Amino acid sequence: MTPETYSPAKTIELFYDDAYQKECESRVLSCIPMKDKFGICLDQTILYPEGGGEPGDRGMINQYKVLDTIKKEGKIYHLTEKPIPENTTVKVQLDWKFRFDFMQSHTAQHLLSSVFWHIFQGQTLSVHMSEKSAHIDLDLPELNWEMINQVELKANSLIQQNLPVKTYWTRDKDKLQQIPLRRPIKKMSEKGARIVEIDEYDYSACGGMHIRKLGEIGIVKIPKWTKIKEGVQVEFLFGMRAVYDYERKNEIIYRLTNALTCQDLELEDKLISYQEDLQKLSKKLKQINAQLIEYQIPEMLQSATNINGIKIISQIFEEKEPKEMKLILNQFLKNSNIVCLFANVMPKEDKILLFFAHSVDKEKGDLHIGKVLKEVLPLIKGKGGGKPNFAQGGGSGKLPESLLQKAKSLLIEHLKIIE
Repeated sequence: MTPETYSPAKTIELFYDDAYQKECESRVLSCIPMKDKFGICLDQTILYPEGGGEPGDRGMINQYKVLDTIKKEGKIYHLTEKPIPENTTVKVQLDWKFRFDFMQSHTAQHLLSSVFWHIFQGQTLSVHMSEKSAHIDLDLPELNWEMINQVELKANSLIQQNLPVKTYWTRDKDKLQQIPLRRPIKKMSEKGARIVEIDEYDYSACGGMHIRKLGEIGIVKIPKWTKIKEGVQVEFLFGMRAVYDYERKNEIIYRLTNALTCQDLELEDKLISYQEDLQKLSKKLKQINAQLIEYQIPEMLQSATNINGIKIISQIFEEKEPKEMKLILNQFLKNSNIVCLFANVMPKEDKILLFFAHSVDKEKGDLHIGKVLKEVLPLIKGKGGGKPNFAQGGGSGKLPESLLQKAKSLLIEHLKIIE
C-alpha cells in the first residue's frame, strides 16, 4: 500500500497541546514503505512534521531512529529505516536538542520579521531554516548597518523583557478580523487558524513550534545580508548558534590582533594599510618581472626551435596571473614568425593554464593554434579554445612532461613541415 491508497485514523497532534512534551506512548496505525524508508503512522505523536520552513522532528520510536517526520495527504509519517508492525504499542521520544534549536529559530524569525515590519514596514517574503543557517527574505530595497543596529537593539530589548509567546486556535472569522495580523490568512486548516502572538507586539498565523517566552531565545544577531532580486536576504543567529559564532570570531580576532600587534578596534585600519602596501608591492613586482622577461627574451629566442624560419618557444611559468601571461606573450609576438607554447602552473590552486599564440606569416603556413590546444587539453582534463592566432585553456593536476612536446609535434604536423 502507498500513502495515497491508505487512510489511517487521524493522528492526535500532541505537539500542539504541549510543544515541550518530550515522550509519549502510542500505537502504530500503519507501516508503509516510502522509497528506501518506512513511514510509520501513529495514533498520537509528539513529533512535529515538516512545514512552514521548519524541518520535521527527529527522535526514537522504541529502539528505531526517526530520521524525519513529514505530512503527506493530511497524514503524519515518521520515517524509519526498519518497519514496525501495526498495532504495536511503542514509546516515542523527541530529539529535544534538535527541536528546541528550531523552536528558538522559528520564534526568533517571528520576532525579527515583526521588528522589520514595525520599524521599516519590511514585509517578510519567505523564510529558510536549517541546522546550519537561518534567514528571511524581505521586500526592502536596501539595508545598511544603521538599520541593522536598530533592528537588533529592538529585538534584543524585547527578548530581555521576556515577553510571553502565546499560541491559540480560532475558527471565529469575526475574532480573526479583530486580530492585527502582520499578514492576512490565505487559507484556514480544518482546525481553523493557529495564531502565534508575541505578547501584544506581533500576531501571525503559524503552525510551527515555538518557545513560551522570548527570553528563551537568548539573543539575536544579524551577521550579514545580501541583495536579492525581490529585496534583501537577512541571515540571523540566535541562542547557542550566536554564542558559537561569537566564540569562533572572537578567537580569530584575538589571533589577528596578536599577529598584527594592535587592538581589536584598530584591526580594520591595520588590515587596510597592509592591503594598500601589498598592492603597491605586487605592482612593483609585476614591473620587475616584466623587465626580467625583456632581458630573457633574446636568450629564449636564441634557444628556440627553428623550423624553416619559424621559431617555436615552449616555456613553463609558475604562479602568473592571466593578464601577466598575455603581456609576456605580447613581448614575443612583436616579432613575426614566432610560436609561443606557454604553460602556467599554479600548484596552490591545483590549476594549469595554457597559452598558445603565434605571429606566423600566411606564406609560411596556415596555422590554427586553437586546434593544437584542443588536442593537448585532454592530458590535463582541461577545457578551452581560441582563434587561429591565440588560444587559452585550463585544467588541473600535475603538468605532464610530454604536454608541451606533444604540442610542438602537433604544431609541426599542422604546419605540414618536415624537419
